[in-house]
Amino acid sequence: MNYYIISFFITALISLLIAIFVLSRNPKSKLNITFSLFAFSVFVWSFFYLFFALSATNLQALFWDRCLMAGAIIIPAAFMHFILVHLEQDTKYKGFIYLNYLICLSFLAILPTQLFIKGITPLFGFRYWPDPGVLFHPYFAWFALNTIIAHLLMIRYLRASQSEKKNQIKYIFAGTLIGFIGGSTNFFMWYQIPIPPIGSPLVAMYVITIAYAITKHELMDIKLAITRTAAYGIVGLLLAGSFAALNSLAMPISLAMTANGGLALFWAWAAHRLREIIQTPLEEKWITGWYDKNKLLNRITQRLIPVMEKEDVFSIIAEELKSTIRISRIDVETENLESGYADVAKNKNNVVIPLSSSSGPEGKIILGPKTSEDAYNDRDLTLFRSIRLQAVAIFDRIRPYETIKKEFEANEKKLYETEKQLERSARLASLGTLTAGVAHEIRNPMSVLRSKAQKLENKLEDKAFLKEYAALSIKHIDRILNIIKGMLDQSKSHEAETKPININTLIEESLAYFAITKINVVKNFSDCPQIQGDPIRLSQVFINLIQNAIRAMPEGGTLTISTAPENGEIIIKVADTGKGIAAENLEKIFNPFFTTWNEGVGLGLSTTHRIIADYKGRIEVKSQEDKGTTFTIYLPVKK
Repeated sequence: MNYYIISFFITALISLLIAIFVLSRNPKSKLNITFSLFAFSVFVWSFFYLFFALSATNLQALFWDRCLMAGAIIIPAAFMHFILVHLEQDTKYKGFIYLNYLICLSFLAILPTQLFIKGITPLFGFRYWPDPGVLFHPYFAWFALNTIIAHLLMIRYLRASQSEKKNQIKYIFAGTLIGFIGGSTNFFMWYQIPIPPIGSPLVAMYVITIAYAITKHELMDIKLAITRTAAYGIVGLLLAGSFAALNSLAMPISLAMTANGGLALFWAWAAHRLREIIQTPLEEKWITGWYDKNKLLNRITQRLIPVMEKEDVFSIIAEELKSTIRISRIDVETENLESGYADVAKNKNNVVIPLSSSSGPEGKIILGPKTSEDAYNDRDLTLFRSIRLQAVAIFDRIRPYETIKKEFEANEKKLYETEKQLERSARLASLGTLTAGVAHEIRNPMSVLRSKAQKLENKLEDKAFLKEYAALSIKHIDRILNIIKGMLDQSKSHEAETKPININTLIEESLAYFAITKINVVKNFSDCPQIQGDPIRLSQVFINLIQNAIRAMPEGGTLTISTAPENGEIIIKVADTGKGIAAENLEKIFNPFFTTWNEGVGLGLSTTHRIIADYKGRIEVKSQEDKGTTFTIYLPVKK
């Protein structure tokens, strides 16, 4: 007998708690109301079954049996209604639902009469067992018919549906099938079949299974209610236990009152805090992917405050959602936004969160399935909509920065292209100036060769002359070829060629382009380490500076070029004794198109400045009118 008493007590307790929890979560929901009615009817049946099992007389047993059968009569009507609501077919079968409740009320009306239960008799070892009346049999048929139809409807839904509700129905089907099979063992002895109600504890399986469906597949979203109740229960037990332990001690009344007052004050302070400490790990451990919506939103907000890049907004939101809600995969799209979504869109186990600013769509975050395989519920969608609203303000804040950044990058690119064109123009302009000097350099060796060639016909037998002529020809032809090669190199656009460069050698080669007659060239070269760079571009620097120095000394003067290593840099100085640069022009000389020469285009020094800057170096100028100018270049040596 203890087996039945314990099983009915557990079934009654679980059924009542679940009924209250579900109804409290959403008292206006048809699904919650019908399920709570079903669970409450099971509570009535199992609760009064407990008293029936403890009856001391036939009269008591008959009274409690009629009470428990009231719950048993409501069960089929409430269960059928719950299933039809959950399958969203209650409107279609509204007439059937009304008929079911009418039949239910009819059986409840005759329950107190002998038409339903004739009396109580001992049977198969039980002191008290009900003797069915004539109308009990139609009730049993009606009970069985509702049970069968409800499960057939669920089977049909499982076969035809592809929705996320399919998993919920699977658990409901399995739980209620086990529960009704267990509960059916109560009917055998009504028909004199010697099988006791040993399956009654299985009735509790339906509540346990549906509770699992609730927590695992979001059937009615009562997870927080369950965890909070568990937390309150633990705190209540600790509170009661502490007072019981305190008052079990022998102590004077005054001390007992003081101790109880102190303990009461402690619990007034600690109860709520302890409940939160217990509740949070319960929710985190028991409910996969559980999260505190407000905490998550606050965390996202705090991380987005300093953000100034659009990509970082998407990255932070995706990272927080993935780690907190436990999402298997998250994709971010910021392109092809023409087919954007106006709101959070849910598709099976995926969710699309479109993010936008006041100006229009900015992108979307596509959430894959949760790692727990739970479906996204209304709570999740509410969170995602809150994030959308939050993102509008963030994007509006960073949009001006993004616009300025894009314009800056576009202008920087245009400027770079312009400077490259200027560099090429400067190179060509330099070539024009160099042409006269180069022509002179070519004319001299050609004149020598022509003079020797004129004598060649008369000295064909003179081997010494021929040998001298051959050596001289090779020397002057090589010089001409080198000059031509240098001109071609200056006129072509080059891909950056990086190789070790000896600065002293490069300056010597640059000097070779010029026919210097009236100017005294002084070279103070120190032993310098090689640098990595493009010799063509760097030679253009020296050609520009040497050319400017020569122009500044039309009547002659001294050009001094010196090199020296110092503090990880090579310092190159190009100094002339020319007419100098006016003080008001010193700040302008590196500007494109600034020139004091009537025939100049003003690109040489701006190009020089650009090339030196590309090598992370710097160029400085000092000048005094009528005394001369000194350009100082600092080139870093890369180790």
